[in-house]
Amino acid sequence: MILSYPVRVLCLALAAGFLLHAVLMLLLRVAAPWLRRHAERMAPAGAARWVFTWRLAPLAVTALAVGGIGLPVYLRFEPFGLAERVNPGFLAAGALGAFLCAVALARWGRAAWALRRLAGECRRGGSPLAAGADNGLGAEASAGAWAVRSAAPFVVLAGLRRPRVVISTAALQRLTPAQLDMALRHEQAHRSAGDSWRRWLFLVLPDALPGVHWRGPERLWTRYSEWAADQTAVAGQPWRAVHLAEALVAVGRGTSPQAPLGAMVTGLANDGAELADRVDRLLAGQAVAAAPHCPLPRWIWPAAGALLTAAAVYVLPHATALYPLLERLVR
Repeated sequence: MILSYPVRVLCLALAAGFLLHAVLMLLLRVAAPWLRRHAERMAPAGAARWVFTWRLAPLAVTALAVGGIGLPVYLRFEPFGLAERVNPGFLAAGALGAFLCAVALARWGRAAWALRRLAGECRRGGSPLAAGADNGLGAEASAGAWAVRSAAPFVVLAGLRRPRVVISTAALQRLTPAQLDMALRHEQAHRSAGDSWRRWLFLVLPDALPGVHWRGPERLWTRYSEWAADQTAVAGQPWRAVHLAEALVAVGRGTSPQAPLGAMVTGLANDGAELADRVDRLLAGQAVAAAPHCPLPRWIWPAAGALLTAAAVYVLPHATALYPLLERLVR
């Protein structure tokens, strides 16, 4: 098949990105047990950042390698404007790369539509959750929170640019003032940590292969981010841990684990499988005591810097040697 110059460059970016990303994802899955064991020795907030970093690494490295090295080299040495015949394997790799990008964008689109519907419900039938003696909330706890009419009990943090806490009327009826205060503090801890953006990035990260959606890192990050928000909300007070555990049980009892909302929403009790562990952790005082700090090994960042430097030192003088490899991929 003969492709024009612009289409061939686009297909090269997709094909090379797909192949490199698939290899890096395979290596990541091999290293995942060690990465998980290290996360278990860290504080919840640090563990959440650690899991997010290594899950994002394959896409970041792929983007740097293809966009920063591969495409500039190809554009530098490939005659401009010439149409060329390409091999079927190159076309297949490019099509797979495009398909994975489309799947990631479709996941984001569905979640964004659900978020838009929630925002519409807030505008039509919602109202700001005001502080006062009737609900026992102070101005700090209720700041930016909205109440919406719904028969499903949920307390969620929704949005990206200006995330806000949304609570249903069913949840307001179930929660005592102390439990409601802790539920709002938990979601505000998510907002302060920027978890809405991390959840969105997990949503749009491409898979390694079509039909192979690796949910392990996302579930692990969700666990540690929830633990970290619990710990921030409790702030070292045992009585707060008890009220937060009661709020989790009250909101999570008899509801669907994912609630009626989209994937860009962080809920108080979204993950039903983790709910019992979180309650046990709160009641056992693990969210009250200071978590052990286990930083990353000191050699991690120097080793990463040395590896990138070595790659740049080798690749830049040998750019002419990289071009034939790209040509072989295309033809």
